[in-house]
Formats: sequence, C-alpha cells, structure tokens
Amino acid sequence: MAPLPCTKERLKVLMADAKFYSKLQEGNTSMVRCAFIGTDLPSTRVVRVPVNCGPNDAPRAFDVAYRVYVNTILPQDSLVYNLDESLVEVPQWPIDSARLTPYMYTIFKSNNPIDRRNNLLRSFGGGNSLNVRGSLLVVKTDREGFVCPVTPADTYFIEVMVVDRHIARQEIRIRIRDVIGPFIDEDEFDVFLQLLNAIGGGIVGSVARRLLARKSLFMDKAYEYGTEGQYDVSRDLNIAFRKGEMDKAKDCFAALGYTEWEDRTIYGAYKSVLSAFAVGTKRLRSVDGARKFTVTLSESNGGLMQVVLSSPFTAQTNLVTATTVYSVFPNLATANYTIKTDNKAHSLCTSTLSLLRHGVQQLVLDPTLRYILSCLSAQDGRRQGGGQYSLEHYF
Repeated sequence: MAPLPCTKERLKVLMADAKFYSKLQEGNTSMVRCAFIGTDLPSTRVVRVPVNCGPNDAPRAFDVAYRVYVNTILPQDSLVYNLDESLVEVPQWPIDSARLTPYMYTIFKSNNPIDRRNNLLRSFGGGNSLNVRGSLLVVKTDREGFVCPVTPADTYFIEVMVVDRHIARQEIRIRIRDVIGPFIDEDEFDVFLQLLNAIGGGIVGSVARRLLARKSLFMDKAYEYGTEGQYDVSRDLNIAFRKGEMDKAKDCFAALGYTEWEDRTIYGAYKSVLSAFAVGTKRLRSVDGARKFTVTLSESNGGLMQVVLSSPFTAQTNLVTATTVYSVFPNLATANYTIKTDNKAHSLCTSTLSLLRHGVQQLVLDPTLRYILSCLSAQDGRRQGGGQYSLEHYF
C-alpha cells in the first residue's frame, strides 16, 4: 500500500503517536521541539518529538525517535537501520560563513523509494525542481552535539538551509552520473546507486578523484591548455565493497552489461585487505566501431575504509558511496601532485603509471615528513588560492 500523504489530519495522528511513544518509555524519554516538513502540509510545523535520554540525560540527534514522524523501512536481511540512508548532518550553514555558527542541524528523511513527493519542500523558494520523497524532520543541536529546541523563529532559516542542501545533493548526483557516464548508462544510474547500497560498496580510484578534481584550479589549467583529455578520462571503474558480496556484485553488473569476468591475483599492499579481486568487461558496437568498458571489483576483508587507506598514494584515498563522498586528504585530492608512502609493502603497486597518465606528480616522503603532512592536511593551516596546501610552506 502506498504511504499516506502527510496532511493536517495526518499530522494530528503523528503527534498523538509521539505522546503515546513517550508514555510507553516510562520516564526514559523527554520531548524536544523539531521542525517538521510534511509532504502535503501548508507550512513547516514545530512538533514535539520523543528523545531517548539515556543515562547522562544529554541526548544527541541520533537519540531522537525520528521514525515517529519520518517513514523509514528496515533494510532486507537486517535487524538495524542504516542511519546513512536516513539522515544528513549539517555542521555549518551557510557553509562559507566567516564565523562558526552556534548551532548544527540534522535532517532526517525517508528511505522509502515509493514515498510521496514532498510538495511542501517544492513550494519553498528555489525548491520547485526538487524531487524529494517523504517528510523531513530537522533536529537542532549545539556545537557539542546536544539537542536544542527549535523555535518558530528558526523555521525560515531551516527552510532555506534544507532547500540549499538538497540542491547541493542533486548537483552532486549529476556530477557522479557524469564521471561514471562511460561505464554506466544514464538511464541505469539510479539502479547503479541501488547496487552500491545493496553490496555495501563505493567507487574508488581515478573516477572518485575526478569527481573531486572537477572545477579545481588543476583542471581549469588543463582545459586552458587543451590537455584535459589526458586527465579527464578513466580506463576503468573501480568498485570496492564489503566481504561476501562478490557473487552478488558480479550478477548485478552482469545485468548492466558486464558479462565477461576474470578473477585476478591480489598484489602489493592490497593483499592484506582484499579477499577477492575480479575484472568485468562490457563490449558495445556502434557506428564508431567496437568499444570496451572495464569495471574492477574489490571484495574487502572488512570495511571499505580499509581498502581506501591501503592505497600508497594520497590522490587515491577517496570514496564515493550511494549516500556520501569521503576524502582522507581533501586538500591534496585536487592538486597535481600526490604523496607516496615509502612503505616497501607498496612496491608492487601498479597504480604509478595510471597516476602519471592523469598528470599527477609523485613526491615520496620519509616517515617523519609523511606524518607531518598528514597532520597538517587535516587542519586549517595556510593554503594557496586554490584551496591546496603549499608544500613549500612545510618543507
């Protein structure tokens, strides 16, 4: 059955459910005021939401019983909810504010793909093109992460922030679709994201770096000199995912046209973090002749970040999942140089030529300098105009 529209009458039912939920907890919950953007409400409402206080009576955003107001579904074959599918954290907004804002926000959203379109969100300024499904609940927290009550005076600020965030997420989806375009057809993009979610996977390698390097000073110069083709093309699409999902990944990519598979030997530093490695090929015929596309599948022994952090190059420590973009060295991801580890375990790595082909210069550091750089690249130090850290400043 399709989810019900969130009208005024439906909101009354949800508010009654919230009170009933709080009473059932027998004093182990409190109530906090949050902003609620219902699918078919005439305006944003401030509602009281149960909060699981815990032993310290200082609840955080994830302690809020958001499922009372937001329609969420439990993943198949799982006993827990994946919060990455249901929340977006906004630690600073406006993002380019010169001063640190006193409050942070967490946006809880529906993860049900058949939920109703949020017409209230589309009625906000700049939101008419958004196609967000389900109601939204916005929780306000202080800089320590403890929940604070939302007031009616906050609602306009929250509406502008929510629209801004969803427009940004929509733009990121477009950019991801563009960089994987040669490997995944445009009409299969949503299916591809569902595939990543199903296998607990993400995009790594040159495609992930290209996503972050777009609009950077490095790429602007490449376009200026007409050499962008050398740096803006990937030979394959690299996918890493959790343990035990190799067969499912092959089946899913076979449905996307990758029908030829070859299991490969795991080399170098990845021996300790991968349990399986395979290469798939898709062949197409067109008026321009036969074309071949390649995808590599890396099955992790543990989590995805193990695979990402095992790369010998800072330029490759990036990950794009169905919901989030991660970069371990964000200030180096868009530079035309990369830091290479001196760890001998990486000596068999074959990524060197690939990076050089993408215009990335190598800089090998001894352990002391590498440690200094890793610390400095994680903090707000002095930077160059393009947002890059200056190597000359540190060495």
